[in-house]
Parts: sequence; structure tokens; C-alpha cells
Amino acid sequence: MLDPAVFAARRDALMARLGPKATLVVSSLPERLRNGDAYHVFRQASDVYYLTGFVEPETTLVLRPGADSDRCVMFVRPRDPEHEVWDGKRAGLEGAKERYGADAAYSNYELRAKLPDNLYWELDAPTKDPEVLQKRAEAQRKWNELFGKVQSGDATEEEIHRYYDHRRKLSEDYLAVANLMLSEYGSRLPESDKGLIELSIRMHQDRLAEVPRQEQEAFARKQLQDQRREEWIRNGKKP
Repeated sequence: MLDPAVFAARRDALMARLGPKATLVVSSLPERLRNGDAYHVFRQASDVYYLTGFVEPETTLVLRPGADSDRCVMFVRPRDPEHEVWDGKRAGLEGAKERYGADAAYSNYELRAKLPDNLYWELDAPTKDPEVLQKRAEAQRKWNELFGKVQSGDATEEEIHRYYDHRRKLSEDYLAVANLMLSEYGSRLPESDKGLIELSIRMHQDRLAEVPRQEQEAFARKQLQDQRREEWIRNGKKP
């Protein structure tokens, strides 16, 4: 590993270019299972290594140029003696601070452990994993297709319920993550970051409030479309 001062200088130079209102989040790719319980040799994401020298998987780096403290925050795997017997020693939270220059370090399992089934992890958590990104894009494409059917009045009752149940859970889950982030880390976040989270909270609260009306309108469109279809059939036309 290079002198930690080299990585600190790189972070400082990047934060100077980003400016005080920016926040940068970079994450490592996950380990890849080869077969059984054996994994391919892990290679750290280039940007994570360039800025920290940290070579462990499941790592997220957050740079906050405008913060008064904790400008460099790392989320890493905590120490685990049982796993370290097989996988090698981990730096842990203290190592991330003492050897890799993090101002603050947290377990990358903390938030997810508290909200394990939250849709945020599946749909929006930062990642560069091409498989995850492809899966997200495919899921979004399917939801967009269903939304088109809902808007046109061609969706079934089950599809309408499924679409708005998803919309409802999506906003509820994002609200849970945002509120947890504020309660757990709000005192350490710069005002710009807190403002973005609070804006997200208001946005999803507004979306939740709109769901009942939108669902009723979707059923009204379906009813109108069904009536038109019946008229076409009565008049001897194809629907």
C-alpha cells in the first residue's frame, strides 16, 4: 500500500474540484461466487482504491467537501474473527480511520440490518455492479409498461392494484430510509445533504397522498375503456 498521505492528497484535490455543495459517493463491486463457497479473486473498484487504497469488498466512500467535520466517511465490513479465519483479516471501522484516513467509519450493515427488506437496497442504493444495474433497468422497464396500461385504461383490476401497491410501498420504504438517515446521521450531515433528504421526504409524502386519487382515476379509465369496448362489440367492430 502507498503512503496514506498520497490517498489523502488525492481526496483533498478531488474535493477542492467538487466544491463545498457537492457530495461524492463511490462503492466497490460485490464479490463474485465462482462455485460452491469459493469466490473469484476480488479486485477493488478503481475509484475506491485511487482515493483510499482500501482493497476490501463491500466498501462505500462518501466525500463531503463542505462538511465542517467528517469530510471523508467510509462504510466498511466490521471485524469478524470467525470469517477472518477463512477470508483474511479485515481493517474494520477502527482500521478504516487509523490506517486509511477516514474521518468517520461505520458498518456497511447498519442501515440495511435495520431495514433489511426495504426496496431502497434493491432499487436505488449506490452501485456500479453491471448485473444489478441491468436488473434495475429491466424492472423499471416492466413497471413503465404496466404504467402505460394503467394510463390507457387497458390494465386489469389486479394490475391496477399491483401497480399502486408498488408505488405505495416504494414511497413508504424510501421514507423509512430517509427518516432513519436523519435520525442516525443528521447531526453529522452538512446542511445541503440534510436539505436534500428532507426534500425527498416531502416528495414521497406528497406521492403517498396522491396514490388514492390516482388509483381511483385509473379504475375510472378502465371502466370507460371497458364501456367503449362493449359498444364496439355490440356494433360489430373489433375492440
